[in-house]
Amino acid sequence: MGKKTVAKCVENKETFAKLKEIGVNYAQRFELDTPQPFTPQLKLSKTG
Repeated sequence: MGKKTVAKCVENKETFAKLKEIGVNYAQRFELDTPQPFTPQLKLSKTG
């Protein structure tokens, strides 16, 4: 089906390794990158 899986709040390396082993595509955790402020990057344009 082409679906991707995201694991949120992965707290340690052991859990991260197990998720990778079972095929989870993405993980969110503090060790991968530190939290950053949200800055919108989209430019909206008027149409019509």
